[in-house]
Amino acid sequence: MSIAVSAVVRPSFCLRVLLAGFAACALAVAVWLPPILAISCAAASATALRCALRRAKTHRLDISGIGQMRLAVYLHAALRTAGAAVQAAEAAPATVELMAGSTCWPWLLLLRLRHEGGAVTVLAVLPDSVAPGRFRPLALACRACAAKKL
Repeated sequence: MSIAVSAVVRPSFCLRVLLAGFAACALAVAVWLPPILAISCAAASATALRCALRRAKTHRLDISGIGQMRLAVYLHAALRTAGAAVQAAEAAPATVELMAGSTCWPWLLLLRLRHEGGAVTVLAVLPDSVAPGRFRPLALACRACAAKKL
C-alpha cells in the first residue's frame, strides 16, 4: 500500500472561531478581576484575537510513496472560478522532515516540519483544513512517516 498523498491545507475556520471565543471569554473575565490580573487577561485576549484575525497562509503538503515530504506555501489566496480553485502564485516546494514532537490524532495533526536550512514550520491540520475525504489519507501517511523515524 502506497502512502503517497497530496493535500492543500487551508487555515481552519473552526480553529479561528475557537480563538475568537477564547478572546471573548478572557476579556469577559478581565472585567471581574483586580487591575493587575485584568491587564494580563486583556493582553491574552488581544493576542488571541490577533491570531484569530491574522491572514494565514495556505500550504500544499506532498508525501511521496517512500515517505519524502515536500511543503509549498501559496503566496496569494485561492481564487474561485467555476467551482475550481486556481492558485495565483506558489513558492517553490521545499523538502521537509517530520520532527519528533509532531502530534497525529484522529481529529488533529500538529506537524513540526524542519526545512533543509534548519527552519521549523508548525502546521496545524484539522478536518476542515483540507478537502473532504483528504484528512484520513493525510493522517495515515503522516503516521507512516512518523513510524519510519522510529
